[in-house]
Amino acid sequence: MSYVDEKTLAKAFREWRRENQYSMRAAAKAANMTVPAVQRIEQGAIPELRNLQRVGAVFHMTKEIRFNN
Repeated sequence: MSYVDEKTLAKAFREWRRENQYSMRAAAKAANMTVPAVQRIEQGAIPELRNLQRVGAVFHMTKEIRFNN
């Protein structure tokens, strides 16, 4: 998956799930989250910090936080 253009977390997560042919339940298991948490993310809600960290892990993102001025 390419992140060249800006995407919402919801769209990126949905694409990741579809590319891996995961059902909601399988995606939740792979990300170590509940199915309702996956549903909320795909609906555009901002996840709790612990779930955001789990999403970052499935995208192989680092834990480094940067702030832009």
